[in-house]
Amino acid sequence: MKKFLLLLVFCSLSLLNSCVTPTSGGSSSAPFSIGVTGTRYSTHELKGNERGNIIIKSSKPNLEGDLIYKQYASALAKYLNNNGYTVVTNDTSVKYVAFLNYGFSSSKNPVSTKPFQVGKKTINLNVEELSIATPDEKTRYRWRLGRDTTFDRAIELQMYDLSKEQPQQILTSKVVSNGHCGILSQLSGVLTDLLMENFPPKSGEAEKIINFGVNTSC
Repeated sequence: MKKFLLLLVFCSLSLLNSCVTPTSGGSSSAPFSIGVTGTRYSTHELKGNERGNIIIKSSKPNLEGDLIYKQYASALAKYLNNNGYTVVTNDTSVKYVAFLNYGFSSSKNPVSTKPFQVGKKTINLNVEELSIATPDEKTRYRWRLGRDTTFDRAIELQMYDLSKEQPQQILTSKVVSNGHCGILSQLSGVLTDLLMENFPPKSGEAEKIINFGVNTSC
């Protein structure tokens, strides 16, 4: 019986290790995965019954016309529409604004305050400069597999209520997901799913979010 259990454990470990295959460059990719995980950090005042027009803007204004940004904004818009908001593209009659930020997370990323004009309101937004060009790699060595390179991918959402005399922040939410894929254009759906899972999120605590059955090995 003991020999059978030891054999079962050994086979299970071998199966798990086979899910990551070394590449020619020595790093590893993940052609098969049971899911993608991320840690979500949120603080908000949402009740879940909010309604009204909302406009999505990039936290990096120079990305507004970028094709990859449009992918992320489109994925976010679907979730917002499904949660009772009406996503619009003109800021003349909006009640809410959602600032979208994404890229690669690092402790070295600076945070700056940028002014944004939305309709007749001005918002001074704290923006983390998430890298969109050069990923900050994390490399570790795995038994039998050699070097294993992963990336900290991040997506962030900040929402403001513009119906107040002074714009009021009602949500800040950020997800950091460590994984093998370092191509942002292939992560828009996955990262947005993690960000908007069970929206509105829990406030004031870190949540472990799992998206089962997704392969983001690029």
